[in-house]
Amino acid sequence: MFKSALAASVIALAAALPAAAVTISDYVPGAAATSAHIYVANDGPVTVTYIGSDAANYNFGFYVRDGADQPLFFNKVDTFGKTVTLEGLFAKGTELVFSLNSYGSSPTTFLTGTNYARAGLVADKGFMVAFEDTIAGDFDYNDFVFGVTNVTNELPAVPLPAALPLMASAFGGFALFRRRRG
Repeated sequence: MFKSALAASVIALAAALPAAAVTISDYVPGAAATSAHIYVANDGPVTVTYIGSDAANYNFGFYVRDGADQPLFFNKVDTFGKTVTLEGLFAKGTELVFSLNSYGSSPTTFLTGTNYARAGLVADKGFMVAFEDTIAGDFDYNDFVFGVTNVTNELPAVPLPAALPLMASAFGGFALFRRRRG
């Protein structure tokens, strides 16, 4: 009886405690995700959701495309949860590159796949991209953070075309036929 009363008291006390405040740093991938590349996991669309920024600088996030980058977020205007769908549909295995343009004391541009960005899964939060916004920064990677769907750090295996085994058996048959004739 005493054990069940004690257990009930502990559960009630735990429920009464305020939940720990979630900060932008809770969305930053670990150190192993530094310089990680980003690949589309499955054919289809990719969405990007703004998490936030702990930066004093004016920071703009972009999806880097050949010839015309797609603007995503501006840290001084956009708020948590704003979502943008990247233009077009993507093939599995396509590499995606994002950039952070920072306008502080010395304007800079940083790209994913470098030491100024981390990209990877964050437990219970999904795939996150987090940037440092100055060359000599504190490297806490909370200066510009957003989530991305339908992506991975691992280059996905591209399946063989269905006709490939059929073509291989046909060439094998031709080789066998030619050998028997000769």
